[in-house]
Amino acid sequence: MKDKVAAAYSIHEEDYSKYEFDHFIPLAAGGANDIVNLWPQPLADALEKDKIESKVYHGLKSGKMTQEVAVAMIRAWKPMGCK
Repeated sequence: MKDKVAAAYSIHEEDYSKYEFDHFIPLAAGGANDIVNLWPQPLADALEKDKIESKVYHGLKSGKMTQEVAVAMIRAWKPMGCK
C-alpha cells in the first residue's frame, strides 16, 4: 500500500524516510484503510498533526466530542506552509 500511495504522490522509494505514510482521517475518527485516505505526510508536519489526532482520539473516547467535530478538526488542520 505504501508503494501505491507513494506512486500517487510521485514519491521515490529513496525519499520514503522523509515521510510518515499516514491516514488523513485517523481510523479512530472513522477514517478508512483506503488509498484515498492515505498520504505521504512530511515528517515536519507529522508531529503537529499528531497533536490534533490525540485531542480527537481522547475527545471521542471520553464522549466529549462527536465524530463530526473530530473530522472537522482534522480537515481544518493545514500542513506547514499552507494557508
